[in-house]
Order: sequence, then structure tokens, then C-alpha cells
Amino acid sequence: MSSGKSNLISFLNIHLIFACVIMVFVTYRYALPYDIIFLHVIIIFSLYFNTHIFSQIVFIKIPIAKRILFTTLSFVLICVYIFDSLALHYWNSTISLSFILLYLTELADILDKVTFVFPLIITIALLMYLFLFRFYSRQAVFNEGVPTWKTFKSYYLFSITVAVVVFISFDSRNPDMWEGEFITGLAQHSTGTHHFFEPRKISPIEKLVSEKVRPNIIIMHLDAMRADHMSIYGYERKTTPYIDSLFDHGAEKILTATSICSESICGMVSALGSNFIDKLPNDFELIHHRLKAHGYRNHIIGTGNFSWGSFDKIIEGGIDQFSRSDQQSTFAMHDDFYIINELNKLPNSVGLENFFFLRFLSSHPMSKHFNRYKKFQPSVKGVLSYIFPEKGDQVIVNDYDNNIYQADDLAQRSLNILKEKGYLENYILVIYGDHGHALGEHGYFGHLVGLYQEEINVPMIFVSNKSVNLKLSQYATLLDIAPTVLDFVDINIPEHFKGVSLLSNLAEHPMTFHSSRSGVYAVIYETQNKLFKYIVTRTSPQKVELYELKNDPQELHDLSLTLKTPLQVLLQKELFEYFNLKQ
Repeated sequence: MSSGKSNLISFLNIHLIFACVIMVFVTYRYALPYDIIFLHVIIIFSLYFNTHIFSQIVFIKIPIAKRILFTTLSFVLICVYIFDSLALHYWNSTISLSFILLYLTELADILDKVTFVFPLIITIALLMYLFLFRFYSRQAVFNEGVPTWKTFKSYYLFSITVAVVVFISFDSRNPDMWEGEFITGLAQHSTGTHHFFEPRKISPIEKLVSEKVRPNIIIMHLDAMRADHMSIYGYERKTTPYIDSLFDHGAEKILTATSICSESICGMVSALGSNFIDKLPNDFELIHHRLKAHGYRNHIIGTGNFSWGSFDKIIEGGIDQFSRSDQQSTFAMHDDFYIINELNKLPNSVGLENFFFLRFLSSHPMSKHFNRYKKFQPSVKGVLSYIFPEKGDQVIVNDYDNNIYQADDLAQRSLNILKEKGYLENYILVIYGDHGHALGEHGYFGHLVGLYQEEINVPMIFVSNKSVNLKLSQYATLLDIAPTVLDFVDINIPEHFKGVSLLSNLAEHPMTFHSSRSGVYAVIYETQNKLFKYIVTRTSPQKVELYELKNDPQELHDLSLTLKTPLQVLLQKELFEYFNLKQ
């Protein structure tokens, strides 16, 4: 074997081994398909081989340019590995280039929360880059000529074939077999792993002139809002003074409301479409599609990344006003005052029927937060609070409660604007949270990790200038929001909606099912004034838990350890059948 071929093979092998180690770890840790390892390694081979050919042809007598090119390529790929690993850990999803570019515009606001991080990141990045440059400076392969066609024919054919196959088979809207592979993932249409058919076209129903004007509908989404940290749900701190005041004017709440998951995308879809995000039929409708057919004017206004999980594509159809902070430059993407600004632009109500979906991020840690809402102190987290958060860390709790306090004020400002413009003369308002946010109760922080109550117990509040008169007020899920609202405004409920109207005369709420993309499943069953929750964590070995939420809302006493009853057998059977799980 010639020295040139030997050097190139050794050079490529180093990168293949490194890529393989990374992908084995990530694939095992985050349950990605094992064929992702093979796909990723062949792409890495093709990428490095073609880059080597390019560098040898273009930078024939400039060794330093070749080293800089490979250093930059490897540095970028390592950053992709790091970002994707973080994204899989926190959101169970790989990242796209559009996601990176979008959040780069928010970098100043993100770093403002953790000022110590920026110099630390720059230092680590610089050291990493210098280390890679030194590594490539020692590679003899850069001093050789262009790999010949005769000697490297199989390498050329293989790398060209890989490039052609990727080009032909990859669809950014539905990556299919490439789903989860880091490099092709950069070309995805959006982050997330949910891909859908487009909603069907809406044919308006001809409305009779004599038909009465239905109420305006406002659905207020409060991201990462835990019910048990709101004063209206019994929290000892006055975190939601304005929402509390709504109960002096007839507001009604669900005593225990849950999301069906622990992430935003499925939380929003379940609230708007009364269905699991992965179970939507091809011809699905969301609530605003049905309302549009009945003459409503639809307004969707909110902050955050609406492309996440292709949410902007899922909600397409029948939207008269779509104001999204991720497609403007005046406000930060996570600044809820953007919503206030957009509501101020609304014309006064002229008696038409309007639907508003307002998406607020103030209660989410990623939102832009303002010092005037720092009611609970101390609330500034230090380096150790980020790296080694501890259960019961008062700074972390204070910080989260301040977020809720800000969300409460933004809710008040928004509703005051709608009231001044006449939209609350005849209305129904729903305030809900898409998921919660763990603060160390079960040994972890954040959300999308599991299905304990700190992640899925959310507020669900109904307000109207008329009596809402909820019949099922003890327990409900986000699936019930859309059917209840449609029932209240006397519009027929789509057959594929999975929730129930809380205005119905059912004696108890039907059994509900919950899932997390981290491999956790749960079923909640209300019976005889008790609320049982059965959780299955699909680890090896499999873990099961059973709690009675009315007497144990913090899930401290696992009944599965001592209580072996037909109820547990029933819940397990229903859960496994619903999600098609194997025993």
C-alpha cells in the first residue's frame, strides 16, 4: 500500500471512529434508530473525503489554508454534536440550520440571563479550535498530491453515490430514514420530529342574517405554567393577583387539569385540536378551522419559534391575522410585549365574531424577563446554580415564580386592551398552560423528561361575561378545551376530537392517556372521587408507578409497590393497548 493511500486512510479513519463513538453514545442515550449510526458514518466519510479533494485541488501549495479549512469543518461538526446532544436532552429533537440562525438573533437576550457564560464559551471554543488546528498541522496527508482516480476509484464512487442518494432521498419536510441524523438534520424544514399533511381547505357555512352573534373566543396560552405555583390554585405566594381577581367575576377552574404531554408542540395542538399530535387524521381540523367555517375571524398572535415541530404548518388555514414574533425584528423573539404591541393595533370591535389565540412565553425560562417583575428575591442564578441545580434551591424557585408574576401582568394588559376595544362585551376566555416545569421534585429540572405532575399539572380557567357552568370541574385535560369552547358557542364538535365538553352531564371524566417523547407513558383514571395515575417508563428494566393524585398530588407514595389490585391490571392493559406497547 502506497504511503499516500495509507496516510489518507488513517486520516479518514480517525474521523470515522470519532463520529461512530459520538453516534453510538447519542443513539443509545436518546433511543435513536441504530441505522442512524451507519448513515451518519457514511456521510462523514463522504464529507471529509470530498473536502480533502477540494483542499488539495484549490490550495495546492498553501498548506495552512488546508489546515484552516479542515479545522473549521471539524470545529463546526463538533459544535453540531454539542448542540444536538443538548437539544436531544432538553427537547428530544435534533436541530436545524434555520433554528441556529433564528436563535443567533436572540443571542444577546439569552446571554443577558447568564452573563458569565459568554467569556467562558469563547474561551472554550478558542481552545478547541487551536487544538484542532495543531492536530491538522501534524497530518502528512496535507503535503501529498490530489488522490488519483486509479488508486482511489472506489473512494470516489462511494462518496459520489452517498451524495446523490442523500440529495435524492432527503425531504426537508419529512426526512424519513434520515430523521435524527445530525448533518442532514441541519437541512430540515424545522426542528422537531412531527410532520403532517396540510389541513383541508375550509368552506364557510352560509350564515342566516337572523342568526345571533356568537361570543368572541380568547384562548390564552401560558407556556410552562404550573398550576401549583399559581396563587389561585392554593400556592402560598401571590404570584397571580390578576388571574385571582377574575374569580370575583365568575371565573371557573378545573381543580386538577393536565396536559397530555410535557412539551409545547403537543400541548398547543391538543388544546387547539383535541387530539394527540401523532394521532391527527389526514383531514384534521383545529378549533379555528371549524370556527372559520362558521364565520369567525381568526387572530393568532404570539411569541417564540412557531416553526418548532412545524407548528406553523399544522395551524395553516383560516387565519386572518398571524402575528408571530419570530418573523419580525422590532421585538426580541421571546418578548411578550410584542403581543401587547400587536393587540394595540387592532381596530375596535364591530360586532363580528372573533377568535384569538395568544401565545405567551413569560412563564417559560427562555422568555425575555424584566427586572420590574423580580418580586421574589434572591432570583439571580450563579454559575453553580446552572451547573449543579439542587432540589429546593430557593433562587431557582424565586426565579420561576417571578416568571409567573410577569405572565400574570401580561395577561392583564392584554385583556385590558381587548376590553377597551370592545371584544369583551360578549366573550369566553380560556387560560391554560401547555405543560409545567420541574424544579427538582423528582430529581431533575425542566420539562419533556417525564410525566410527573410538576411537568403536566397545568391551569385551566374559564371566564365569560355569562355563566360558563362547568359540569366536569374536578378533572380535565387540554384535549377538553376545544370541545368545551365549541359547545359553549353552540357549534358542532368534530368527530375526531378526543376530548369531551366539560359542559356535558357525564358523571366522571373518561380515562385519559399521556405520553412523552422520552419514552414515558401514563393513564389517568377518575373513579369514586379518586384520581389514579399509572406511569410506565420504557427503560430496561421497565419501571411502573401508581399514584392517587387527590390525596398525593406530589406523587410521593408509589402504590404499585404495595397495592396489587385489578385496577392496576386494568390501567396497564388500557395504557398498553392505547399506545400499542409490547409487554
